[in-house]
Amino acid sequence: MKIDPYNFITQFNIEDSIVSYYNLVEICQGGPLVGFLLLNNQPLLENIYFGGPSLLFENKIIIPQLLKHFFSKKFIITIIDIKTKKSKVFGKKKDLILLSRIQENKIFYYTDLENKNLESINYIEL
Repeated sequence: MKIDPYNFITQFNIEDSIVSYYNLVEICQGGPLVGFLLLNNQPLLENIYFGGPSLLFENKIIIPQLLKHFFSKKFIITIIDIKTKKSKVFGKKKDLILLSRIQENKIFYYTDLENKNLESINYIEL
């Protein structure tokens, strides 16, 4: 199944909590969808845009975070602990991050719409 930044699950349950995206918008015409996150209908990490798809691992969400700069928009991988609401960004900034899976403590993701350029990074704990 092809992974894309437009059709992804926007609400899910994790650790007896409901996480959902809201105010989804395209970052540019035809660009990836990004939005804010709610945890049980309360803002989670306010004023930070996140894309999709996301991955769930234990009590954590692994999600592409949008970084907006004056002339560019990039994504970086972010891990959010649902219980503590702490987050950490890691890895390199990319034009696109399409999370695929977690396998053997590695996070696999594509950096292109065609799902041809698969990269991985070691999973880190918060």
